[in-house]
Amino acid sequence: EKNCAEIFSVSDLAAACFVSESRLHHIFTEKLGQTPIKYRNALRVEKAAHDLRAAALSIEAIAEKYGFNSPTYFRETFKEYTGMTPTEYRRVAASKS
Repeated sequence: EKNCAEIFSVSDLAAACFVSESRLHHIFTEKLGQTPIKYRNALRVEKAAHDLRAAALSIEAIAEKYGFNSPTYFRETFKEYTGMTPTEYRRVAASKS
């Protein structure tokens, strides 16, 4: 969780945990109900959402800060998890303040 913004593959994570990729997928699915990448992306989106509410950083800066390869991928992933684009999320959060 501390390193969710780092760029790493499932094989890198499995090696760091001293298990095979298939075992890592099994453990994540069993314990967390999602794949390692889905879990990492959920953490990234959660942290990015906080920055969208609290910071004046651009969407591009937030995408880079949390390890998304591009602002476009960040926007797609953010919308997948929240149902809103980062811009929409920021606007809604600002209206509630």
